[in-house]
Amino acid sequence: LECIEALDQENAGAVDWPLDAPLRIDALGLTLEPQAIFSHFSWLSETYSLRVRFRQGGERFQSRNDPFSRPLKYHFQKWGIPSWKRNQIPLVYHEDALILIYGYGVSAPMQGSG
Repeated sequence: LECIEALDQENAGAVDWPLDAPLRIDALGLTLEPQAIFSHFSWLSETYSLRVRFRQGGERFQSRNDPFSRPLKYHFQKWGIPSWKRNQIPLVYHEDALILIYGYGVSAPMQGSG
């Protein structure tokens, strides 16, 4: 298992995640499973590597039901996520695109592309 032992505020805990194994985030007691990614993005496989980081500010995300991207803060408010918890939610990136807010939302534009 790849492991993030502590959340580093300088790089917001950014780490590469090869999808051939789960990713443990010890500081949050959380394990990210590749199967959760594959179930949403059929074009991904174990040969891909994604990047996981945490909120830094300025992120935008387009969910399935939105015609355009909105600030991440908007989605967190819509989902009722308390402000103290928002910095603890893993954000999963493919290249520079935010494709998944782990446990909350899937990027509409990235579901069918690769």
